[in-house]
Amino acid sequence: MSKIVPGLLIIMLFITSGFYWTRHATATESSTPTSSLTRQAPVGQASSPEKVTWADLVNAQDRGNLLEKVSGADNWTDAGARSVQQLTADGYIEFTALEIDKERYFGLTNDYAGTEWNTIDYAIHLTSFQNGDTIAAIVLENGLYKTEIGYTPGTVFRISIENGKARYYANGNLFFSSTIKPVFPLTADVALRSINATIGNAVIDTSMAGPGNSADKKPPVIQGLTISNLTSNGVTIRYNTDEQAVTSVEYGPTSSYGNVLSQKNYHRNHQFNLVGLTAASTIHFRVHATDAAGNTAVSQDQTLTTLAASDTSPPIIFNSGVNNITSSGTTIFWSTDEPATSVIEYGQTSAYGSIVSLTSLQTTHTILLSRLQADSVIHFIIKSTDAAGNTAVSSDFTFVTLPDSPDTLPPIISGVMAQNISRTGATISWSTNELATSFVEYGTTTAYGSSIQLNTYRSRHGISISRLPSDTLIHFRVKSTDTGGNTEVSSDYVFKTLAEGDLTPPVLSAISATGITSFGATITWSTDELSTSVVEYGTTSAFGTIISDSSFVTGHSLNLTGLPADTIIFFRVKSTDGSGITATSAGSTFQTLPLPDSTPPVITGIGASGITSYGATITWSTDELSTSVVEYGTTSAFGTIISDSSLVTGHSLNLTGLPADTVIFFRVKSTDGSGNTAISAGSTFQTLPLPDSTPPVITGIGASGITSSGATITWSTDEPANSIVEYGLDPSLGHIVSINQLATIHSVTLIGLANNSLYYFRVNSVDAAGNMAISGNSVFTTLPAENGNPGITDYGTYPVPPPPALPPAGGTFVDPTFKTTLMRVTDDKDSSNNHNMYSYWPSFNKDSSYLWVGIANTAYLYDFDPVGFSLSNKRLFFRNKPSGISPFIEGHELEQPEQQSHFLP
Repeated sequence: MSKIVPGLLIIMLFITSGFYWTRHATATESSTPTSSLTRQAPVGQASSPEKVTWADLVNAQDRGNLLEKVSGADNWTDAGARSVQQLTADGYIEFTALEIDKERYFGLTNDYAGTEWNTIDYAIHLTSFQNGDTIAAIVLENGLYKTEIGYTPGTVFRISIENGKARYYANGNLFFSSTIKPVFPLTADVALRSINATIGNAVIDTSMAGPGNSADKKPPVIQGLTISNLTSNGVTIRYNTDEQAVTSVEYGPTSSYGNVLSQKNYHRNHQFNLVGLTAASTIHFRVHATDAAGNTAVSQDQTLTTLAASDTSPPIIFNSGVNNITSSGTTIFWSTDEPATSVIEYGQTSAYGSIVSLTSLQTTHTILLSRLQADSVIHFIIKSTDAAGNTAVSSDFTFVTLPDSPDTLPPIISGVMAQNISRTGATISWSTNELATSFVEYGTTTAYGSSIQLNTYRSRHGISISRLPSDTLIHFRVKSTDTGGNTEVSSDYVFKTLAEGDLTPPVLSAISATGITSFGATITWSTDELSTSVVEYGTTSAFGTIISDSSFVTGHSLNLTGLPADTIIFFRVKSTDGSGITATSAGSTFQTLPLPDSTPPVITGIGASGITSYGATITWSTDELSTSVVEYGTTSAFGTIISDSSLVTGHSLNLTGLPADTVIFFRVKSTDGSGNTAISAGSTFQTLPLPDSTPPVITGIGASGITSSGATITWSTDEPANSIVEYGLDPSLGHIVSINQLATIHSVTLIGLANNSLYYFRVNSVDAAGNMAISGNSVFTTLPAENGNPGITDYGTYPVPPPPALPPAGGTFVDPTFKTTLMRVTDDKDSSNNHNMYSYWPSFNKDSSYLWVGIANTAYLYDFDPVGFSLSNKRLFFRNKPSGISPFIEGHELEQPEQQSHFLP
């Protein structure tokens, strides 16, 4: 039971098959007794009380009109009982305090939880200690102090439910009224602390409760019937009744229904979650409501239509493997790209025959196989099914178990801790690396003295110890023995039980909502002491729904599910420590995500680039962030897959290890963040042939056209390649001429050679792949100079021939002696004082594109085309240098000592 703190709202959650409902209660009553006691007759008109019949007796004995604690620890709540009878409406319980030196509790509870006192909804604690001059009778509700009065032996106490309110009487005098509304049914609940503590003359009056004992003949009114959280396989049905009622819902594919969910307690607000429905189907339903007087109302037949199933893609199984192989077992692990179940089918053949499964949905999967045959080949397949029922199945895998040999190693113990610590007990948990038994020794010293043993073999161990003294340091250690009889013992550990007088609530911190989806979120927070976990949440600040975990922890995490999409959710958290003190946070909010995207990405721009003999890069684009997958192979069945789970819009995957000179079939896939997958049509590309690593073959090397100053070197290659000739007057060569054009017939002309000389040469050719062929050295001899002339061509060496007929300026003619083509730059109208500045300053004319001609005192500049051997664009130079001008030709300032008067404009 949750502990109710003044001024706070507590919502209690009960879970059963397929539905839940909420209980609301507030506590604002005064913690002080009334200033005057009023004598009052027995409650209501009930007139037929009956002796309480006790059940679930622990360390107690029913002695007729006396319930007594007969065994157990003195001054500890380890004894108690509950009544067989129940109050389902107004009524009371009554008992007599026969002694004042014993500790015991007596009251009413909605949910009997054993011998604990702080789980009683409405309790009177008869103490054995004095408060001033009196022995106190203290009112506690869910373990929280309300008020107290003195009492003496023989005092008759009554706890009465009147008009839906709890009232407390002593000898007929009202001394406290509660504002916490009871939740029926209520059961008498006793917790006995002291040996020989008694509850005397206990009676219960139920005559005003139940069908047939009330004048109420009006059935409840069913109102506010709504549906929400509609999915492809489920829906939430909510409605109210104008009075407390137990209700049920019938549902099915027709008005004959066939399925029913029911409550067992009385409420005004009702909610059922229908699950396991068929997608895109019409569902009929109606609700029933029965009040405490037995009057029943039935709604008309209603219908709803479930959503169509959206997810049709099975999970993707990847990163699978086997580890920790022994002679009798192993661990299988794998991952999936979406939450899914875990199934392994295995056996000594591919027919399998054995199966291990986990139904929880997760993306990281681990399954332990045991009792395998030693030294055997084990076949297995992996299966994972997502929340939409889509199943992925792996191919067949195998592994070999180790030979059978005696196990001499003890188990490895890890993760030893004490959890769920309370005033009287705790849970000791640990893990072992192999199946082993569980054994805990504990006590107030390292001598321990108490122990609990479980002989079941497991790898995760948990043992609860109880009847511990409060506020005490407890020592413990654990032992585990494996199937081979090897035992491991842990070192000593300690924890401290909670103190009885703890009145400080836990401190809540780091409250946050994480893992938010369209339909759920995880609420996390921390406390400074071990405490329970409760989250109240809903679409308004009134919350309305609750989820809880009674485990005592300091790190709290609860998953909210079934939330409406794209909606602000209000929530707050509560934690109750081992002393029953509750802390409640302020309200917070978060917003669920919109409904999942059901549209797959649009794939465009598919291409294969960077193609080599062994690989290629596949690229494409999508209109939204999505994953990258390429299926490829040498046939249209593909057969190989490469993927990247990163969400991007520009996709690029490198294919490697492809066969050379082969047509490759491929297609691409992309899955967006909502799990929608787009698949392209098939495409192809062809890998390149294997790279050329063979150099050209050189043949037919020869020297022809030999003159006194030149020769032509020729050769052939069996594939296109460039042309290189190395030559010189000795075998070290030293000169080189190259032509970079690729050809199979090669011809390179050497010029400027010395006459009548022996020349060494060799040829090189490099093909398009960079493979080089180099010939050996060959030789040729240039011819002697003509007419015995030693080759000197300066003026005066040869007889001057008659002058040829000169062409106009800019025309060409052939020199009669040297047979070279000349150009006439000036004509007969020019002065005899002509000179060519080109011959003086070649640095001004590096690319032979200018010609400067001085005529008398006038200078001209021409554009000269050395390829076409022509002049154009004749223009005048200035006689004097203009002010501010620094003329340049090709980066050099045109200013020389002997030509100071001529400048480029």
